[in-house]
Amino acid sequence: MDYKENVQTSPIAQYTSTASEFAAAGCETTFEKSVGMKKPTKNFDYQLNIFYGPEELVQGCETQWLIKFISKYDDTEFLNQVQYDFLVVDDNLNPLRSIAQEEGRDFLYSPSGLAILDFIIKEDPGTANYVVWIYGLSPEGIVPNVRSDYLEIQVPIYGSDDTSSVQKIPSWIKNNAGWWADGSIDDNSFVQGIQFLIKERIMKIPPTTQGSGGSTNDIPSWVKNNAGWWADGSIDDNSFVQGIQFLIKEGIMKIPISKSSTNSGSEPDAWYE
Repeated sequence: MDYKENVQTSPIAQYTSTASEFAAAGCETTFEKSVGMKKPTKNFDYQLNIFYGPEELVQGCETQWLIKFISKYDDTEFLNQVQYDFLVVDDNLNPLRSIAQEEGRDFLYSPSGLAILDFIIKEDPGTANYVVWIYGLSPEGIVPNVRSDYLEIQVPIYGSDDTSSVQKIPSWIKNNAGWWADGSIDDNSFVQGIQFLIKERIMKIPPTTQGSGGSTNDIPSWVKNNAGWWADGSIDDNSFVQGIQFLIKEGIMKIPISKSSTNSGSEPDAWYE
């Protein structure tokens, strides 16, 4: 703080709101930490309760994470004096980014076992491997004398132009696509795999009004061709997902309304017509 008398101009006029900058870039500026998970660390030394928002993380935009460090013996007991870091890693767990280092620190510190992190998404569209790395419990500045433990979280990242992010699609879905393309399984079995992709947020639903569908109830033959080509590696994951998104947008494949958002208690609509 700097006190001066007879100041004629605002000392903060030179600064602009980061919220305004994010809004101008098309980022969400008002969001809840609506995505949550509760998992043990790899060696089961700790338990983490994590929430983050917005629901869709966009490259170049802000995200906020709430991390609760919980005792593995008691869900109601917060750990304290937690030395940790929040990392971005590659597939071999090699660090690519450290939030602690970006803040000019060797580690992050939570005296109460409750931490809130704000940072900008710098990762490319695709799947980001985020890691909460726990060095141990000890007063700040004292090196913990226990082994480190960590929790790895795979999160889809979207491009600022609303391009889809495609996570690693499980191999069993690719097998299903191949079997569906050659007629070994029916449409319903294939659609259940697509339901899994959407539920796990591997596939992003196009933000458009769903179409009413055409005059036929059959899924177009070119979709089966795409599925077969995808199964044998002729086209990539993104091309396959774009074909499925087209079906949803055109109303050929229906998106059910979850029971939690309706009052009737009836079963959701079919996934395709």
